[in-house]
Amino acid sequence: MKGIHYRAYALGALLLAAAVILTGMGPSLAGPSAQITDNSGNIIDVEELTYEYAPYIGGNIGSADVRVELVKISQLEVQGPHFVITTAGDTLQLRHSGGIFAGKTGFGSYRIHADQVQKIVIKP
Repeated sequence: MKGIHYRAYALGALLLAAAVILTGMGPSLAGPSAQITDNSGNIIDVEELTYEYAPYIGGNIGSADVRVELVKISQLEVQGPHFVITTAGDTLQLRHSGGIFAGKTGFGSYRIHADQVQKIVIKP
């Protein structure tokens, strides 16, 4: 009977160690801080920016599906059905189907449809 308790403690310790190690792996769901300018010229600072609740922008270049991590973007402009994305060395034009940008502000949560966004500047 004693052996069962020791195995249970050992298994619990192993599971705890695995959880601690694995929580540091993988992408964060929280995105970067950013400044969003809407089509009316309102400018809002947000933290933990996401697009469709993910830390990346998804779209198409030709027939290819493309994902760009928000932290790798310096600026994004919405031009009709396209995102014009500027990264450290490239400018990409992704076709998008509309979606929601979301983040946290000092006054609460913020959500805006992509079609209502003029540009987003990602803060370093």
